[in-house]
Amino acid sequence: MRPVKIIDRELKEFSGFFSKPQFSHFREYVIGLYTSYGRKTVANINENTDNGTDQSQLNRFLTNPKWNVKGVQEKYEEYAIVNVLKNSNKYVFLIFDDTVKPVSVKNKIEGVAKYFDHAEKHYVWGHKFFTSAITNGNGLIVPFVIEIYRKRIDSKMHGIKYRKITNMAKETVEKFALVDTGSKEKVALFDIFYACQKILKTCIKSAVHFVTKVKSNKKFIVNDKILNVKELSRFMPFVGETIIKDSRYEYSKPISVEWNGVGTVFLIRSRLKGHREVQYFITDIASLNGAEILELYSKRWEIESMHRNLKQSIGFGDYMIRKIEAIKTHVLLSSIAYAILSKVRFAIIHSFLGKVCEEVYRKIKRYFTISKLCKLLRKGLWAKVAINITGVKFNILKNAKL
Repeated sequence: MRPVKIIDRELKEFSGFFSKPQFSHFREYVIGLYTSYGRKTVANINENTDNGTDQSQLNRFLTNPKWNVKGVQEKYEEYAIVNVLKNSNKYVFLIFDDTVKPVSVKNKIEGVAKYFDHAEKHYVWGHKFFTSAITNGNGLIVPFVIEIYRKRIDSKMHGIKYRKITNMAKETVEKFALVDTGSKEKVALFDIFYACQKILKTCIKSAVHFVTKVKSNKKFIVNDKILNVKELSRFMPFVGETIIKDSRYEYSKPISVEWNGVGTVFLIRSRLKGHREVQYFITDIASLNGAEILELYSKRWEIESMHRNLKQSIGFGDYMIRKIEAIKTHVLLSSIAYAILSKVRFAIIHSFLGKVCEEVYRKIKRYFTISKLCKLLRKGLWAKVAINITGVKFNILKNAKL
C-alpha cells in the first residue's frame, strides 16, 4: 500500500461530513500539510498537490466553510480517543499547556495581542493557544482540544464572552472525564501555572487523577499547621534515585498534606543529582512512590514535542488568514493531519518491539520522527526505506500492518 493510500484510508473516517468536492478539498489540504515545501499556506498547499484545484476554491473551503465544521470536530475527538485507548495500558493521559504563535501583520489579523513567548524569551505580537493532547504515555500523542485565547479587552471589543485560559483547561478536564476508558485510569498532567484550586477540584470531582508541579512558596496544612513547601522539606529527605530521559534524579518519599479547598494530596521533592535546585510535585494517587510520580510527570513533556512538530512539520503556525473562524478551521485540519501521522508513527515503531534489542529500539524511536515521516511522505519513500541502524531491510508498510 502506498503512503498516500494509508492517509486516504484514515481520511475516509471523516468523509460523511463532506460533499464529494468538499472532501477533495479536505484531502488536498491535509495531504498538503505533509507534502508542501516551505510554509504551509493555502497557495503553497495548492501548488504542491496534484488535485488541480483552483486556489480560490481551496481558500473558500477554509475561510467560508459550507461543510459541518462542528461535526468534523466531534468526529475528530472521537477518532483521537479511540486510537489512544486502543494502544493504552494502565493509564490514559490528558496533558494541557499553552503556546504562542507570533504574527508579522498584527493590525490585519483578528485576535492578535501581545504575549510572552517562552520559546523566544520575550514578548511578541501573535495568537495564544490553549492546547491539550491525549496520550498513552508511550509515544502515541494526538491533539485533543485546541482553542484560541482572547484577552478580555479583545473579547469585549468583538462582543464575545471572555474566557480565562484556566477555564478552558477546566472545561477540557470535564470533557475528558466523559470519555469511557474502561478499566484504564484517567490522569491529567500540567505545569505550575495550571496547578490551581479550580482545576484540581475539577479533577477530583470528575474522577480524573492528576500529577503536577507546585511552587516552593505554596502553603499546605499539616497537623493543623500551615507550612510552605520549603518548610516541609525537612520532613522529606531524599531516599532514592531514578533515571528520567537519561538524567538521574533524587527524590523523597511522598508525604500526605492538605490543600485548603481541595483536600488531601501527596507531595514529594526532587532534584537533578549533583544540582541544588529543588522541584516539588503533587498527586492525588496515594499508591505512587516518588520515582513513579516523576515518571508520570515526565510524560507531560510530550506536549512540548507536539507543539514543536505541529509548528515545524505540520504548518500549525503557517496560516496567513485574517479571520478567527478560518484560523480555527486551519487548527482543526492541522490536528487531524498530526493525529493521523502520529498513529502511523506509533504503528511503525511498535512493530519493532520485541524484534530488536532495547538500544536499537531507542534508535528507531529517534529515527522515525514526525518530521522524518513528512519528508518520506513528500518523496513517496515509505515502502522503500531500509533502516540501516537495524542492519536489515524492513518493509515498513507490511510489517507495521498499516
